[in-house]
Amino acid sequence: MSVQTMYLASCQICDLVATTVSKIFNKFLNWSIATFEVVGTAKAAHQLYNMGYHKEAKELMTQVKEMKKKV
Repeated sequence: MSVQTMYLASCQICDLVATTVSKIFNKFLNWSIATFEVVGTAKAAHQLYNMGYHKEAKELMTQVKEMKKKV
């Protein structure tokens, strides 16, 4: 194998690793953002319920159920 062939092979491997890691990281990032949105919305609904805003809390919990389906 020549040096150029080895260099091209290592570049292809490096590109494959980089794209794979990037895809995994992006999926994890999107999942974590969606999860924290669900948690934050549920916490807001709980606070609204504690303050007596039962109708608004119920609406938020309906949104949480829809958000959980997407996660």
